[in-house]
Amino acid sequence: MSQSFLADTINTDKVCLKNITPLKIFYQNCQGIRQHINSFKLAVIENDFDIIALTETFLYPQILNSEIFDCKTYNVFRKDRCSCKEEIGGGVLLAVNSKFITLLQSVPCLDTEQLIVTLKLSNNKSMLFSLSYIVPASSEDIYKLHLDNIHHCIELNNIDNDSILIVGDFNLPSLKWTFISDEQAVLPFNVTSKAEILFIDSISELNLIQINNVPNHYGKFLDLVFVPAGLKSSLQEAENLVYSKDKHHKSLFFVSCLITLINFFVVILVTLASNLIFLKLTILL
Repeated sequence: MSQSFLADTINTDKVCLKNITPLKIFYQNCQGIRQHINSFKLAVIENDFDIIALTETFLYPQILNSEIFDCKTYNVFRKDRCSCKEEIGGGVLLAVNSKFITLLQSVPCLDTEQLIVTLKLSNNKSMLFSLSYIVPASSEDIYKLHLDNIHHCIELNNIDNDSILIVGDFNLPSLKWTFISDEQAVLPFNVTSKAEILFIDSISELNLIQINNVPNHYGKFLDLVFVPAGLKSSLQEAENLVYSKDKHHKSLFFVSCLITLINFFVVILVTLASNLIFLKLTILL
């Protein structure tokens, strides 16, 4: 990303661009990485991401973190659904660069495919990052469990609403999302089911907006990215970085800028590539 683009999205009267420190985040619904571990590990080394968030990993305990990541570079957190290689499905993974102080949060409900971590940023400010996978046709109760876990961690860690990121495959295919330029957000319409109403209302109460406005091959939005409201944003489809035949998750490139209410600034750059959502947070101290 060019400096001129950053200059267009940041109030340069208040911020010096030379103080930008990027935080790069990848999200991917990977539909299983067992057969792609070697190429995936190489791509991680080449791209030097700060946070990698994966859903539907299909991993099982016998596959070690060290087979997928350089564990000196990343702290890896996993929740595998599979217990052995004969099983296929589900699983979530978060890998956070070891240069960040990262804490895996304990949650009241363990029966969710969800990981929540906090990262120390600056001035003792913490960012909460929640990653979820919810299976298709889940009941309202499943969404409530994920949301309850998020609210528990927010309250426990005294997290401000301007420091929350919620991403994942939420499998709400009936929701129709429309980009509203005045809001600089992708807003949901025809919110009718109990699960949809509960989920959208809870996210709105946190003052978060959804920013993925590129539908999949079937015109649906399954992977959602929620960030604090008040963003200038630009999103476009991107070329795949990893070969995939999956039609449920398109590649996207997203750029956004957020000025928080405290004494630092955040710029978020998001790229989805081969089912990847690549978020690049820039902290301006």
